Amino acid sequence: MKEKLAKIFVAVLFIGFGLYLLITGITDLTSKSDYVEAEIDMAGGNLTVEHSINGLIPIGNEYYYIGVNSEEGNIYIVRATKKWLDQNFDADGKAIGGSYTLKAKKRKLDYKVEREFNDSFSNMDMTGLQLVTGTSSYLDTDYKTFAVKKLVCVFAFLLTLLCIFAGIKEQDENRKPVWGKVMVVSLLISAALMVHVLSFL
Repeated sequence: MKEKLAKIFVAVLFIGFGLYLLITGITDLTSKSDYVEAEIDMAGGNLTVEHSINGLIPIGNEYYYIGVNSEEGNIYIVRATKKWLDQNFDADGKAIGGSYTLKAKKRKLDYKVEREFNDSFSNMDMTGLQLVTGTSSYLDTDYKTFAVKKLVCVFAFLLTLLCIFAGIKEQDENRKPVWGKVMVVSLLISAALMVHVLSFL
């Protein structure tokens, strides 16, 4: 009985978190809320934020840059992939082709990253320049990839739930369980995905 209740409790947790990921993942892909398009002609910097478990097991990195529209005097904090700068800007930081269209969603910065940028901008001459998002927000160019990761995580959760309920049914019918190994594997995959996704929320 206790084992069955434990499985049901885990299932409820997975359902709740799965629904959250499903809703936010679909919203990120379809909603225009906080969506920003901006032209930038220069970019530079590379603040790397490493995510790990207890400082030992790496689970992913975030890369932040500074984008500038020199004509309008606008500055943007941008989160993008590791190769974003090299793919879209030359060695002098100028946009290849003269201009780059920034398509991103506005997000809130982690307080540690915000502190880094506050320190950086305090040492800059900001005369005539406007930090559009402030130092508390950034523009996420990789939001679609992260939304897809959320949806993949939901799929892994569904597989885990299927294994849990199939195991309960087999136990109730006194049948030899065949879902145990599948459940363990899907739980490990779900847990890894959940840790990765949570670290970037």
